[in-house]
Amino acid sequence: MIKIRKGQAPAQLSGIQVHDRFTQPFKDPLFAPEEAALARVENVAWKAYKDSRKVPVTHKAGKGYADPDDAKLESPRPK
Repeated sequence: MIKIRKGQAPAQLSGIQVHDRFTQPFKDPLFAPEEAALARVENVAWKAYKDSRKVPVTHKAGKGYADPDDAKLESPRPK
């Protein structure tokens, strides 16, 4: 039997929550010299999250798919 999900998606995180989650893996003092670089990456990540950029790079599905013109594939395009 299919279980139907009910309710709403979780609320969007605040900037402070995103900051706390993003910086957690970089607490080691070894990352201190890269603090400015990490802040720039965090800023880009925050903007992408805030703007709901889930799959910014897509390509058409191609042969073998029910809708070959569907542009929702996240994986890199085959070579």
